[in-house]
Amino acid sequence: MSKPSKELDHIISLCNNITNEMLFKKDSKSLYDPINYILATKGKNIRSILALISYKMLDYVSSSDVKNLILAIETFHNFTLIHDDLMDNALVRRGLSTINCKWSNSQAVLSGDVLLMESYGYLLNLKSPNRLKLIQVFNDTAIKICEGQQLDLDMQDSRVISLQDYYTMIDLKTSELIVFSLIAPWKLLSSKDKNIDIIKNIGYNLGRLFQIQDDYLDLYGDMKKTGKLVGGDVMEQKKTFLYALALDQASLKIKDELIHIYHDSLPDKKSDTHANCFNNKLSKVLSLYDSIGIKIAVEFKITKLGQSTLDLISKLNINIATKKILKEFITMILHRDL
Repeated sequence: MSKPSKELDHIISLCNNITNEMLFKKDSKSLYDPINYILATKGKNIRSILALISYKMLDYVSSSDVKNLILAIETFHNFTLIHDDLMDNALVRRGLSTINCKWSNSQAVLSGDVLLMESYGYLLNLKSPNRLKLIQVFNDTAIKICEGQQLDLDMQDSRVISLQDYYTMIDLKTSELIVFSLIAPWKLLSSKDKNIDIIKNIGYNLGRLFQIQDDYLDLYGDMKKTGKLVGGDVMEQKKTFLYALALDQASLKIKDELIHIYHDSLPDKKSDTHANCFNNKLSKVLSLYDSIGIKIAVEFKITKLGQSTLDLISKLNINIATKKILKEFITMILHRDL
C-alpha cells in the first residue's frame, strides 16, 4: 500500500495499537503458542480499519466499545483464516508456514476454536445497550460465512461453475464480515439507518474486490509480496474467479481442455515428482488463460469494482472529510500486494 494521509495513518495506527493486545499471555503453551504465532504475523487489518472509518462517520472513535469491537473482528477473522487454511490444505500464510503445516490439523482446529470463542467474549464486553442486537447480527454473519465456506468446498467437487455461483459463494464467505465491520458501529450507536443500505452495498462490493484480487494474486502475484504459494488454488482445484470467468468466455474446445487439465490429480506432496507435475499443470493452465485474455479481463473487473465502490461512497450522507478518508483507503486497497 502507498503512504497514507495523516488522517488515515492515525486510524491505521489506532487499529495497530488495539490489535497488538490480541496476543495471549496464558499457560498451556502447546495451546496458545500456535495462536500467538498466527496473531504475531499480522495482516493488513482491513476489516478493522473499515470499522474505525465507519465510527468516524459517526464522529466517534474512542471508547472501550471501539476497542472490543475491533478485537472481536480480528480474532474472528483469524479464526476463519486458520480453518480456511486447514480445509484448503494450505502450506503458507503471510509468508510463513500455516498452523496445520507447522503443528498439525488438530492444533489448527483448537487454535481456531479458541479465537472464535474469544471473539464472542469481546462482544459480551461491549457496554452499548444495543450489544445483544449486535451479537445476533454477528452470529448471523458467522453462520453465513460457514455457508459460504461450505459452498467453496462443494465447488471443489464441481468441474463447472457459473460466475453467479462464484458471486454467491464470495458474498457469503468474504463479503459478510466486511459488511458487519462497516455496519457494526451504526448498529451500536445510531438509530438512523439512512446510510445502511449504501454501506452494505459498499461491503459486498469490497468483498468481491478482495476475493477477486486474492484469486488474481494467487496466480499472478509475487510470493515474496503475497506471502502465499503461487498457484496454490490450481493445486487444490479451487474454483476461483479466474476459472469461472474462463469457463464463461472460452470456446467449447478450450473450456473442455481447461476442465480436464484443472482437475488432473497430482502426486502426493511428499513425492519426488510432485513439484514437476504441479509446475507442468500450472504452466498449462496459465497458457489457456493467456489464450483468452483472462489476466487483462480480471484486472479490468478489479478496476471496475473499485470505481463502483468509490461511486457508492460519494452517495453517503456523511461529512466530506470522512468520505475522503474512505475513498483514500479503498484506492490503497486497489493497489495492494496482499
